[in-house]
Amino acid sequence: MGRSANFIAWMLAITGGCGVCSGAQAQTKLAPLWEEGSAYRVASEVSLQVPSQPALGSDANLVSYYRAGETSLVDEVAAIKAELKKMKDKAAKAKKKADSKPTVTAGGRIYADWAAFGQNSASLNQAGDCLDGAEFRRARIFLKGKAFHVTDYKIEMDFAGQTTFKDVYMTIKELPVLGHVRIGHFKEPWSLEEQTSSRFITFMERSLNNVFSPQRNMGVMAFDHSQDVRSMHAAVG
Repeated sequence: MGRSANFIAWMLAITGGCGVCSGAQAQTKLAPLWEEGSAYRVASEVSLQVPSQPALGSDANLVSYYRAGETSLVDEVAAIKAELKKMKDKAAKAKKKADSKPTVTAGGRIYADWAAFGQNSASLNQAGDCLDGAEFRRARIFLKGKAFHVTDYKIEMDFAGQTTFKDVYMTIKELPVLGHVRIGHFKEPWSLEEQTSSRFITFMERSLNNVFSPQRNMGVMAFDHSQDVRSMHAAVG
């Protein structure tokens, strides 16, 4: 019983002391979180409260809080922008210089068709004997390139069956009024299906309606497109 009474007395004494300390701290004015007297504001290590809006001088900058003598964030951003502009100008100059030199790119394509037929007597009577076989549908090789920034060219030949010229032309670009002028053997600007390369058509062959397309011919063509590249015009002769 005696030990229990002593324990209760000690607990009451400790509780009372804590209450006195808490009351003393409640009456003490807390230091503001943001200290004054420098070119920037720092949080005080002894503060226990955060003001809703820290007081800033009239010359305070919300973008940067740097000590006097140090480079400001605004100056650093300006320096980075200047460096980026130099890099872009240098890249544009290098591209223009590269475009001014003649270039040559070689390429080609090979398409091979193979067919095997199974026929009954009715098919033989109606269509005759369809022979199995294989052939090169396309066997092309080309050279193309650019020169002097405003000129491009292409030479393409097809060796499947009878050797023929495909695209053989030269283009002069960015001419006043006319836009671009192409001279040689090339596709006339007719039929979207015909203008689509055989590498990208949906089926093995183009549709039957494509027989009305003039395809490739010798001539001269002036063409250009709108600023938003949504429309184009061409004149062929």
